[in-house]
Amino acid sequence: TNGGTAPPLYDATATQVAEAVRVGPGLMPAFPSQVLDDRQVDDLTAYVQRLRSERLDRGGNPLGRLGPLVEGVVAWLAVLGLLVAAIRWLGRRAGE
Repeated sequence: TNGGTAPPLYDATATQVAEAVRVGPGLMPAFPSQVLDDRQVDDLTAYVQRLRSERLDRGGNPLGRLGPLVEGVVAWLAVLGLLVAAIRWLGRRAGE
């Protein structure tokens, strides 16, 4: 790509997305009507619009959208906290 990038489409209008599909600005390839018909372009445009409205969580849980590694660490810390609490509770019961 020689350092070039395709233009971002998240802030684009539906018309701009459809035009980008047909014209292919920058490094983005053009898709004429022989490749994608109008209905497919409309579906693609609706998908891009939906992506804008949804905030996808990479890890599955909305922990600040930090990703699966951080969410795994949080889960392990929670489990370790419960384990320490159980051990302390058992220790107090044994000392009575």
